[in-house]
Amino acid sequence: MRKWERGNRGQSVLECLLEASNPLVLLSTTELPTIESFVKQRRKFTVLIERDEEGYYVATVPSLPGCHTQAKNLDTLMKRVDEVVELCLEENREAASPLELVGIQQISL
Repeated sequence: MRKWERGNRGQSVLECLLEASNPLVLLSTTELPTIESFVKQRRKFTVLIERDEEGYYVATVPSLPGCHTQAKNLDTLMKRVDEVVELCLEENREAASPLELVGIQQISL
C-alpha cells in the first residue's frame, strides 16, 4: 500500500482521515480512483445463446428478466447483447441478481 504524506510523516490515507482536527494535505504519486469508477464497476453476466428455426441467434440474460436480443451473426449478436444489458440495467438495477451458471442440459422427449 502506498503511503501518503502529511508533513514529514508517512501516513496512510486512513490515518490522515482519522486525524480530523488537523487540515489534511495529501500528496500522491498515483492518481486516485474516481467515484465514477466505483459506480461503473464491471459485472459479469451469463448469456445463453440459441439458434431459432429461421437461423437467427437469440441471446438471453437469465439474471435480467426480459433481457434478450437476436441477430443473424454472432458478432452483431454480441454487440447487441452489450447494448441490451446496459439498457436493462438502466431500467431496473435492483433486478440484477447474480446467478451462478451450473450447467446446461438438453433433453429429448
